[in-house]
Amino acid sequence: MNEQKQMLTTPTEKNLDSLFDEQETEISEQQGATPTEYSKEGYAAAKKAELHAAYDKADRTAQAISSKGEYFKNYLNTLSRIEKYSPTNTLLIYSYRPNATRLREYDEWSDDGISVKANEKSISIIKRVDYQREDGTMGYNNNVKKVFDISQTNATPQDKQQHSIRALC
Repeated sequence: MNEQKQMLTTPTEKNLDSLFDEQETEISEQQGATPTEYSKEGYAAAKKAELHAAYDKADRTAQAISSKGEYFKNYLNTLSRIEKYSPTNTLLIYSYRPNATRLREYDEWSDDGISVKANEKSISIIKRVDYQREDGTMGYNNNVKKVFDISQTNATPQDKQQHSIRALC
């Protein structure tokens, strides 16, 4: 009984994932083909669906954290650890990995000689991409970017040390 009560009040990776896994599976099944099999239009549609799914997941996470004070408190803790991300991306990060501390793309970890552990699931966040239109004006798109937390890597304890600006002052 006490274990069941704790599961309901303490957001963990497992019970937060269960809120969202069904919709992600449904989207993956709808997309069907791998990116190399898409036509230009099909690829654009798949990317649009992926972005839409990320926004939906952020919305569902916001609703979930507003339902319980403990969830909101833990979200604020996540927000304080990864302060360079937007509130929407923090919601996404929180929904995948509430205890995340340091996020980077797969290639960024690899460039530093750190590998991502086998079978680790990436964290989808939204990245703004600026571009110049043919008429010379600037525009932007939002794309889904896949990142991994340092806890999902083989980083050594020395690599895992993180110095915050506040601690250095």
